[in-house]
Parts: sequence; structure tokens; C-alpha cells
Amino acid sequence: ICTRVRNMRETSVNKAHELQGGMVNMQDITSNSQNKCNLYMKQAENYYLENMSSVEAGHRSIEEILRDCTMRTTTVGIHWKNTQVYLQKKGKSNVEAVDHM
Repeated sequence: ICTRVRNMRETSVNKAHELQGGMVNMQDITSNSQNKCNLYMKQAENYYLENMSSVEAGHRSIEEILRDCTMRTTTVGIHWKNTQVYLQKKGKSNVEAVDHM
């Protein structure tokens, strides 16, 4: 009977150690899972921020392109108007020159 009780006690102690080890493992697993989850969340946040900054950079470059196009269009418009005025004056002077002949 004593041997049987001792064996049961040893078995119980071993089971308790296994369970305790299992609990430590569960804590490790939980901690690792939590760390991984935090890491993924941080990566997702960084990805979002990087994409937002690239979207903002894209907006800035589009705004620069539009500004450049507007400026070029305005410049071309000014040149076109100046050319028309020049040609009108030239035409008048040519007409006047012909009239004086």
C-alpha cells in the first residue's frame, strides 16, 4: 500500500510539474502570440503610414505638374497673344506701306 501511495504521489507530483510546465509554455505561447500580434499591428501601421506618405507625395507631384502645366499654358497664351498683336501691327504697317505706294 505504501508503495502504491508513493507511486501515486510521484505520479501526482510529475503531473503537477507537467501542468506547471504546460502553464509556463502557455504563458510563453500567449506572450509570443501577443508579441507577434503587436509586431503585425506595428507593421500594418508602418505600411499605412508609408502608403499615406507616398499618397501625399503623389498628390504633391500631381499638384506640381498641374502648376507647371498652368504656368506653361499661361506663358503660351501670353506668347500667342503677343504674336497676334505683333502680326496685327505688322499687317497694319504692311497695309499702310502698300497704301502709301
